[in-house]
Amino acid sequence: MDHLQITDLSGRVILEKNIQHENSVRIDTEALQTGIYMINVQLDNNKVLTKKWIKL
Repeated sequence: MDHLQITDLSGRVILEKNIQHENSVRIDTEALQTGIYMINVQLDNNKVLTKKWIKL
């Protein structure tokens, strides 16, 4: 993994984190409002993995 970005549905960046050389990442989501977020992870091979995440 190389880079992690969390955005809300309007595209506003909530969090960006450089995650080079990490096998796992822990993110504190306590301060985030209830809603839908997109998590984008740029992999070592420059591919991007995108997942939708819903905070209740």
